[in-house]
Amino acid sequence: MMEDARERRLRLLEARELEKLRSIHGDRLARALSGAAPSAVSLDDFDPAEVPPYDVKWSGRIEDSPGLVVAYVARHDAMEVLRCIHVKISGSSGKLGVFENRYLGLHACQKLSVVGMLEAAEEINDSVIFYPDSGGAVIVDCYASNVGSSFSVLAQGEALVSKLERCFKERGEQRSE
Repeated sequence: MMEDARERRLRLLEARELEKLRSIHGDRLARALSGAAPSAVSLDDFDPAEVPPYDVKWSGRIEDSPGLVVAYVARHDAMEVLRCIHVKISGSSGKLGVFENRYLGLHACQKLSVVGMLEAAEEINDSVIFYPDSGGAVIVDCYASNVGSSFSVLAQGEALVSKLERCFKERGEQRSE
């Protein structure tokens, strides 16, 4: 009985904290992600109750993650990989968000701009994620304090990896899925 009450209080506190973070940071994140969507989005377009449709395997170090990885490269190198990805998945619909961000949630997106993902990651200095409806995930990460090699790109999911393999080949791809 006491355990149940304590658990309810903890869930309530967590929900309040997530709502507080959403009200403080949500509008800024939504504006940054607008560039990756086909039209401007607002905070109301993101659903914090939406469960990520794919479980990304991230070991804490992106270069050690399974799938296809280009880690710690310059902006133009990341952009080259993303342009190739754009060609391969252009017109894809799916869910867009910030990786491991529970208070923002996900936005149902049509015709994703992967170049916009890079710009959003750069603006928020964080990891932007896209879950294509066909499965898997693409993450664009920016770690601005890593000057000159701030960007990483990761793709996971069997079908997505086979579709995007060539995009990563010339940039030091790792495959261990």
